[in-house]
Amino acid sequence: MDTPISEKAIFFREENNPLFAMLYGPDEDSAASRETDGVRRGVVICDSLFEEKFWCERVFTNLGRHLAAKGFRVLVFDYFGYGNSSGSSIDVAVSTLEQDVDDACDLLVDSGVNRLTLLGIRWGAALACRAASRRNDVDSIFLINPIAKWQTEFMKTLRANVAGQYAIFRKAVLTREGIIKELTSGGDCVRSGYRMNNIDGYFFSRDFYEQLQDVSLPIDIPDRVKSLTIFTIPAKKTAAPPPEDKLAAAFRSAGVDCDSITLNEDNAFWLNNLIFTSVTPHLYREITGRLEMLAGNGAAAAGVQSKEFSAVGSFTRDGIQETAVSFISQDGHRLYGVLYLPDGREAKDLAFVFSHGGLIGMNGAFRFHTRAARRLAAAGYPSFCFDPHGMGRAHGTFENKDRTHLFREINHGILSDDVGTAISFLNDKIGSKKAVLFGVCGGAITNIISHSRFDSIHASIQLSIPVMLPRLSHEEMRMSSEYARFYLGMYLRKIFNPGAWWRFITFKSDYTMIFKSLQVALGGFFRRLGMKKASSAGKAATHAPREKGDESVSPDANAGARKIQEGQRGERSQYQGGEAGVFQPYLQGEGVKFNDAFIDAYRRIIARGDQIVFIFGENDNFKWEFNNEFIAKFPKDVKAGKDLIRIEEIKHANHMYTLHEWQDDIIKYCLTWAENVTLARGVAAKTS
Repeated sequence: MDTPISEKAIFFREENNPLFAMLYGPDEDSAASRETDGVRRGVVICDSLFEEKFWCERVFTNLGRHLAAKGFRVLVFDYFGYGNSSGSSIDVAVSTLEQDVDDACDLLVDSGVNRLTLLGIRWGAALACRAASRRNDVDSIFLINPIAKWQTEFMKTLRANVAGQYAIFRKAVLTREGIIKELTSGGDCVRSGYRMNNIDGYFFSRDFYEQLQDVSLPIDIPDRVKSLTIFTIPAKKTAAPPPEDKLAAAFRSAGVDCDSITLNEDNAFWLNNLIFTSVTPHLYREITGRLEMLAGNGAAAAGVQSKEFSAVGSFTRDGIQETAVSFISQDGHRLYGVLYLPDGREAKDLAFVFSHGGLIGMNGAFRFHTRAARRLAAAGYPSFCFDPHGMGRAHGTFENKDRTHLFREINHGILSDDVGTAISFLNDKIGSKKAVLFGVCGGAITNIISHSRFDSIHASIQLSIPVMLPRLSHEEMRMSSEYARFYLGMYLRKIFNPGAWWRFITFKSDYTMIFKSLQVALGGFFRRLGMKKASSAGKAATHAPREKGDESVSPDANAGARKIQEGQRGERSQYQGGEAGVFQPYLQGEGVKFNDAFIDAYRRIIARGDQIVFIFGENDNFKWEFNNEFIAKFPKDVKAGKDLIRIEEIKHANHMYTLHEWQDDIIKYCLTWAENVTLARGVAAKTS
């Protein structure tokens, strides 16, 4: 029978590079804490690295709660330079990661645990094994799809960096080998202002690269580790035995009791794949069963030497106070967040709330939210990142589901109630401020719907906002003709690259994207050709707008995003906003179509006289959709908002702003905007 649980959002090691963690365990008042023969077991999660780490977050949150209900204590933490922990990725090395794991283990021991199980996934698998070899309180290890050789996987992962260079430079300016050579010889790896030593936007240092070369599996595991289990969750169906079987055999040859188990879950959840994965039931069942068998097996660890680490709810660093908080949603779910406040000085009148994009946690893709919140708070603007229900560390449930279905629901405001609750919580904590929403993609559409519903929101900054509903079928891909030409252009620039040809003929290229781009680009060419012929024959060839608007405003649909010129304040509508206009999620129709919730929300905000900033990456497909489907087809609405909206473009940037340089451009823009904007309803969007 499951027992009531307790959970805490904490910072530990607060005097020296603080780390964020969620600590799960049986409720202190419960008698069901799992203790047998003096053994009180805890589990420490050694997470993956780079963006894989964030795709694991929801699964491990639910695993922590699941195991706590069975009587175990579980610590799920963020490494230094990751998530809500302090630091930057450039300061991460293998040695710092190992210290983080040791300190996490010590914290759990300090909480009353005397026997540890380490669970390591992907990059974290080797960290778990290396910690087990150092410590005398670890007696069991679980590994999930472990990376056996960090050097090999690192170079494989770095390939995406080179591919991304074509979007910026129209060619590859540094090969993988070139990046490593320059880095290890003391160079800065900078080209035209871009730091090339990054994976998924996470910088890696010379120390990190040099140290990872010694990280591999198997390693010597001491006799005190009685059990090692390797779980394989296949990323795709294959008849071949998984590579993890060879690793398990190598461990067994070294005298380690090692099991190898393949589990068929909905998704290899550390990948940005087709299924939003909240739980992995087969993995949970296997881990729980094995922990229960271990619970009373053997004597308690003796002589555990643990440092004195305290756990706190906040820390102050670099002039910012960072506080882990929780609050209750309108539906009764406990939500978690981190509040960033300027330390030792009065906060400014604007407060930024970072809205969740769905699928990933409060830190935002590529840690964008956390980086922006810290910079804004350092400049005096209170900032708040949080997880809505069913996401990240929050309570509430989204079942495993096709991500296009979930994204449809997000496009119709399923998370907007939680944004309103977050604003109310923030105002209660720091006093009434003028709230500004900030969000990317799904966070942006959540923002605009929330902004239209709640009077407490005064402005919103929408990055990469979708105006179209996604298809519900993966057989059809969403792509504008402009993006198709951009994508094909990147491939054409590789025409003399032998490596690119080798990937193409060995079936490693993304054929779906290539052929879809060809189809869309050629279709657009023939449509334009037909329109020209029709025009020369005196026939109307343009598409009718979705509404009857002012035809004197007809922006070029194929132009890039542009600023709406500042003008005089227009007459304000009688509509005053308020809490009305609840949008119910629905899944109607299979194909891509315009999202009516977007235009409804936009009109409410403009009628209220509030300001909106739209930001797009230069190479974002959603930019062209925004121009084609909103700017060109709703001229009357565009004209009505010309004094209240701004549209900005970030040079070279992609849809999710992977690189720090793109993020920094946006953060600088937000700081300038905040410093100069006047947020009085009905006042034109004038900034210097």
